[in-house]
Amino acid sequence: MNEIKSGEIEEVINYLEESANPRHRIWILLALYSGMRRTEIAKLKWSDIGKGRKKIKKKFVHHQAKKNSKMKITLGERVKKLLSVALQRRRRKHYCFKGNGNRTHICPETVYRAWARMQLKIWGEKRYTLHELRHTGISRKWWDTLSVKKTKEFARHKDFETTMRYIH
Repeated sequence: MNEIKSGEIEEVINYLEESANPRHRIWILLALYSGMRRTEIAKLKWSDIGKGRKKIKKKFVHHQAKKNSKMKITLGERVKKLLSVALQRRRRKHYCFKGNGNRTHICPETVYRAWARMQLKIWGEKRYTLHELRHTGISRKWWDTLSVKKTKEFARHKDFETTMRYIH
């Protein structure tokens, strides 16, 4: 599994800020800064974020993780700001990213395809999987904290061995 290089992260951020679809921008930033999996992004509900508030005031997003365990996801300032704007525009939607029908979410593959198309626009080729964004976010958390325990909690892993595979 490859970690995205620092210079390439900046290229992605620049693309997101200049020309990306606002929904795609949020998806990619969630994967990179919160370490969320594509299914977690696709199934994110407004009630997970702010209980219907106009602004996101919580430091954490609560959502169902793998195997029905609860998780807390720390949001970065960029993601908070984007979600605050989206929250103000929502029209009683259950899911943050609405799919077909009134109460359905987007397909997780939609997030993956958006990332693949974005890479083609930035570099002319697909270099990384969406899961490698997660790896990069988890690795960055490790370097920020130098704590395997905090990194494990951030990644929502059940055991330290899994977390150790993510740390570069």
